[in-house]
Amino acid sequence: MSWPYGYFGDMYLSDKTKETMLKNIANQLGITKGYNIVKETKVDYSNTKLIKEGKAANTTISLVTMEKTDKREYEQYILVSVKMSDGVRGVDNLETEINNVYRDIGMDNTVNVYLKGSVAGKMSSEEKDNLVAQILEVADAKEVYIEENNSMYSVYGYTRYREGYAYQQEEKVNINVAISYDPDKNISYIHVASPFINKS
Repeated sequence: MSWPYGYFGDMYLSDKTKETMLKNIANQLGITKGYNIVKETKVDYSNTKLIKEGKAANTTISLVTMEKTDKREYEQYILVSVKMSDGVRGVDNLETEINNVYRDIGMDNTVNVYLKGSVAGKMSSEEKDNLVAQILEVADAKEVYIEENNSMYSVYGYTRYREGYAYQQEEKVNINVAISYDPDKNISYIHVASPFINKS
């Protein structure tokens, strides 16, 4: 999954304008039909979303409005979420394509690439270590530090081949591999993100 977001501005946007903007962005990503537009509204927050479900990927383009009702001030953010059925294949091209869309509309953006896979059963400590090592090797990344608790085994790494990075524990990181286990389903989930997994 790629989850890029960008600050768009502080102007007021009508519902019609938001829908037009979402359609234009979708068109730049090759989405021209077969989508739905829905809106969620709360006291100081609204989210207008264009949703397209396909065989290769499910795409959601959101225009989020944060409103300070007492001052009539607005903050507009655009977010793009793409869940791909074939996992990591094409992630770099997708990230570049979305970056180009943001550039074309004059936005600075942050891109968080997130992938999720699963395997049957509970992974042993050795299996976790081997899998994480393989992923870091493919990414040409070095291990920075490890976090582990009852629900999650998480490894942070850094590679010089990705431009962006964040600071965790006062260290540069831009790849995060985590493994969790669902005992009810007896499934282990593998999460891979850059620069790190958003836990919110």
